[in-house]
Amino acid sequence: MTVYLAVGAQRVHTWLVRTPELRLLRGASAALSAQTDINAPAMKKVLADLRLRACSEAGNVDGVVVAEADSLDTARSAAPRLVRHLAGALPGVEWSAWRVSASTYASAVAAALQGSVARLVAAPHRYDQPVADACRGCGAEMRGLSNDLGPDCAARQGATRAPRALLDDLKGDWPDTFDDLAGRGGDPQQRRVRAVGRKESSSQLALVNADGNKLGSFFEALNTFDLDVPNLRNRAPGDVDFATRTAVEIAASSIHEPTDRHKSAIPHYVGGDDVLVSVPAARAWTFVTELIRGFSTLQDTLRACLACDIPEEGAARELLDRIAELSLGVGVAFTHATHPVSDATVHAELALKAAKREFRGQAAGIAWVDLTADGLTGARAGRRWIQVVSADEAFRQLLPTPVGASIAEQAALEVFALPPAARHRLGQILRDSSLGAAAGRVSTWAGRRAHDGAAVPKAISQLAQDDTDRLRALLSRARWWPRANREDQP
Repeated sequence: MTVYLAVGAQRVHTWLVRTPELRLLRGASAALSAQTDINAPAMKKVLADLRLRACSEAGNVDGVVVAEADSLDTARSAAPRLVRHLAGALPGVEWSAWRVSASTYASAVAAALQGSVARLVAAPHRYDQPVADACRGCGAEMRGLSNDLGPDCAARQGATRAPRALLDDLKGDWPDTFDDLAGRGGDPQQRRVRAVGRKESSSQLALVNADGNKLGSFFEALNTFDLDVPNLRNRAPGDVDFATRTAVEIAASSIHEPTDRHKSAIPHYVGGDDVLVSVPAARAWTFVTELIRGFSTLQDTLRACLACDIPEEGAARELLDRIAELSLGVGVAFTHATHPVSDATVHAELALKAAKREFRGQAAGIAWVDLTADGLTGARAGRRWIQVVSADEAFRQLLPTPVGASIAEQAALEVFALPPAARHRLGQILRDSSLGAAAGRVSTWAGRRAHDGAAVPKAISQLAQDDTDRLRALLSRARWWPRANREDQP
């Protein structure tokens, strides 16, 4: 048995985005990565002084330090000291530590998920002065004596890169502001190339929040599996982090263009199965679908590890079934570049929860909210979140020659084929019509298009009768859909 001690940053997204400045947000990502890098000389010395050693099974996840100790007493003594070290470097972060004796790190993770571990929580440093100058960067802490930044923002300012070695191979500089990122490289000749029915796409962003589905179930099954699977148990935690990082790299490369002066994505946090990334709005759907596709390779990696342990599939059926369930849930918030990123994070989190709830974590799903249009009023119908789509459906509809089998998918193709003015008019009809009258008014609108010689949107008319909420969601998706018609855009 090995004694594992894990210390991790809590509520990372909330801490990251408490500043509106992209440079400080980017610096926070880099600082969190650097301070928890188990391969860095400073961290190696800290662990050695505490009589700990880095856990190779856990990988090197940003915001997490996993170490091994010779005894529970050593881990118990080291935990508060390691937490104090990290809190001293990043005082605005809440840290949580747990320790447990287990046969493998995968078993330790399963125990942590079940709550059967000893825990230690350290709240972020708070400032209680009745009168004090606020930090210029975040307004949540007191400014320092020598500058106008508080200690946490000062730590952020010292670094301006994204998480460890992420997107380093992508050409272009890191954007200094959200306007630079939204402007898609700052080239006025290229800004409108991918705009879909939007005259101001160079000022719009999408915040993407993604999280893995069924990872907890997989690690619990791995922990209770009867047969010996050393390759899978040793490699699985690190493989999850590697798959997530690789997926972000693939997705960012898929939306990058040679004319871009800046990198096409800003990864605020990428660690384990957790992703928070900003991208230009007009590229968001391509980024999201490629992110999901890239993460899905984790299944192949884990199956290969399992095959080395148990060649016979029948004997490993339980684990193979759990591996087949692994996917990403994604929430997207479309905003103006000047919209507070802290608020966008809240909405992206709401959308992520909606995606997971819609598909019960059993398949990759995407939910979105467009704060440049109707906001939450458009995303919800009563208590139901309507702006949600399965990853499989999104994949099919992004193909050069998509084929829609259902009425809803045929309607999607018809909506995407409409020119922007027609989509706008259809949206007006749905907004201005009562629930019972919408189908009839849409049918009348479709008849007029046929009379004018345009293609007859039969599936749209049918969907208006069957599910007007889904038709509204299709119109919202078309707003930034890369394959939507934009023929009458200036």
